[in-house]
Amino acid sequence: GDERTRMVSHEEALRLIDLMEDPVVLSALLVRGAASSVGRAVFLKAHADRAVAWLGSGRLLDGDVRGAEVTFGSDALFAAAHALRAPVLAPVVPTPSTARFFAALDGPLPMNAFVAPVLLRGRAVALLYADLGPGGTLRDEAIPLLVLTTALNRRFESLSPVSS
Repeated sequence: GDERTRMVSHEEALRLIDLMEDPVVLSALLVRGAASSVGRAVFLKAHADRAVAWLGSGRLLDGDVRGAEVTFGSDALFAAAHALRAPVLAPVVPTPSTARFFAALDGPLPMNAFVAPVLLRGRAVALLYADLGPGGTLRDEAIPLLVLTTALNRRFESLSPVSS
């Protein structure tokens, strides 16, 4: 089937996260596990001033989002998750800095979205973006997303311990 529609359950993703060591496989597990309960899930690689979409999954994701950028300048949703190194569930407000990203999602905006950092040695190296699709409002779906990102962050920490 289409790569974007390949999903795994949250339980299976959590089980596999504990077993895998490859960061690429772990990133795919995060996105595919998240996509089992949301319409669209996107893994973005974080840089100092922007994030770039790398992998997407979900039943409502129609196109390839790879390469779509979000700059952290004036956007509260992505910038807050990156700077605070904490998950954010907030309304989606289109800005020039998110225009390319939301254009790649192809369709009307969701009412809100979840963005959580993927941490490595205390730095946000990536972000998980998730929404319920056009007009959708995330509520209880944020809890399993938080569990998945926390599990991935713990796994990354165990694979790359900070030297003293």
